[in-house]
Amino acid sequence: MNESIDLDGVALKTVMDAVESSFHIKSKNQFFIWARGELQNIFPHEVMISFLHDMPGKKTYTDTFCGASVSDTLFDGMLCGDNGMMNKLMGAWKKVPGPLVMDKNSIRVVLGEDGMSILKKEGIDHLVSHGMHDTNENSMSFFVFMRIPGDVGPHHARLLEVLVPYLHRAMMSAVVVDHGSGRDVKSCDVAITDREREVLKWIQVGKSNWAIAAILGISPFTVKNHICKITRKLGVQTRGHAVSRAIELNIL
Repeated sequence: MNESIDLDGVALKTVMDAVESSFHIKSKNQFFIWARGELQNIFPHEVMISFLHDMPGKKTYTDTFCGASVSDTLFDGMLCGDNGMMNKLMGAWKKVPGPLVMDKNSIRVVLGEDGMSILKKEGIDHLVSHGMHDTNENSMSFFVFMRIPGDVGPHHARLLEVLVPYLHRAMMSAVVVDHGSGRDVKSCDVAITDREREVLKWIQVGKSNWAIAAILGISPFTVKNHICKITRKLGVQTRGHAVSRAIELNIL
């Protein structure tokens, strides 16, 4: 990218202050506050999905940071499986020299009609993504920004070129601290109730919240509350990841 960022003195100071603040991030909660505050002021968006590969530990972490309601369908479509939209976007990103700026036409080419349909239902018709990779072109981190106000263009791409190295460092710091201090769900006793396990089993076979509610004789709102508690206990963001983590921990 050869475009320069057109910033006045106040805007430039805002960017530098946000960069400075990122060096103090030591947990996911601090990252979330920073992302929804100072990062939001520089790069407005409603949804950010992050991918982080811990090379020494050979682990992969995904997280979502949302300022508005988004359906499980979007997150499951983005994150689940080798054919998930996240992997397709990362594949497209590796073919370009910088950030990936996409309108609905380029989204359709990369994600196909099914992917475009999922995004369209969420009011998403453009996105911007960027990440970092090692000298062997292996992805170390990747960030996707959606529901960005207005049109996207070179200005957004240039901002991400500046910001993503600090996003990567901040997210790595947050993950290392959280998982190294006993907050990793693998190193603690996850207290899943019998009812929550029932809900997980029905999620595993593909039942919707409404279907689970009918099967268990409870309200959809109660099912949603159970799922919120499950994802919080397991340290995940989506239904699909909750099932995967539950299997990993021998809960299912």
